[in-house]
Amino acid sequence: MLASRVTTLGEAVRATGGFIQTGPFGSQLHASDYVTDGTPVVMPVNLGDNVINECDIARVGADDVKRLARHRLHTGDIVFGRRGEIGRRAIIRAYQSGWLCGTGCLAVKFGSNLVGANPEFIALYVGAQEQRNWLAERAVGGTMPNLNTQVLSELPLELPARSEQDRVVGALDDVMAAERSLQRLIAKKRAVKQGMMQELLTGRTRLPGFDGEWQTTMLGSVLKFQPGAPFSSEYFSPVPGGLRLVRNRDLRADDTIMYYSGPYSTDFVLSNGDVLIGMDGEFEPVVWRGGPALLNQRVGRLCLVGESDLRFIAYARDC
Repeated sequence: MLASRVTTLGEAVRATGGFIQTGPFGSQLHASDYVTDGTPVVMPVNLGDNVINECDIARVGADDVKRLARHRLHTGDIVFGRRGEIGRRAIIRAYQSGWLCGTGCLAVKFGSNLVGANPEFIALYVGAQEQRNWLAERAVGGTMPNLNTQVLSELPLELPARSEQDRVVGALDDVMAAERSLQRLIAKKRAVKQGMMQELLTGRTRLPGFDGEWQTTMLGSVLKFQPGAPFSSEYFSPVPGGLRLVRNRDLRADDTIMYYSGPYSTDFVLSNGDVLIGMDGEFEPVVWRGGPALLNQRVGRLCLVGESDLRFIAYARDC
């Protein structure tokens, strides 16, 4: 078996007879150039994890396609976003050949000598977290990191023999096909669930044994909102001790767990099953499952008034 060769993205592309190119400048392509029916232009907003989101993609007419001919994309080219989330990229599929690389993008354009390089393998390889981190660490700029041709060219690659690259791509294609199949199944199940919710939570369909009239009431008559307390940060510590503190950021993503060892009122102690809502950003209810904890400021707890079922109210919110 041939050993893998260590190279860079720039060297691998040049070996095929290709090059890395910056998309057109803003002065070359204006919003006024876009048309309803024309050739798609791939912008950073269209790039995902090796896919192009074609929803509402910008398009230009034939004259602009001719004027920007050097930015035309071909099958196997890889388009990277220059700004924002570093590492977003997509390989150009056969049906996308002829589209344009847009402003704010970089195009990795392979030549015809592909004996040692499979563009699909490289597109997958550079999307691995290690390579994305490498690019992000070297992206220039403070507030808004920017990728340029030099940084992208220097990205390290480890390429096995072309035959092994092909096998890897084939194996991953099978995995991704299975993933797409599961995603379609999940979408179908979600649609079924949503349909059931619309029927059951609006009273259009009744369960056996229930036929009484539904009552219309204000949400405030069955729920009350308890905001968290402004606990003093002098008692905060990432080292276990005291009670865990539930902050707004803890509801949105994994973060460093913080503990509180100062004085507190039991009115702010959480239990499993409590429904919490962050008061900043997305107001998505979260069911707490982390055991006894303290409700910090900028987080609220929904409490029931009367005999209503909080789960019913949470489901009804989505209808």
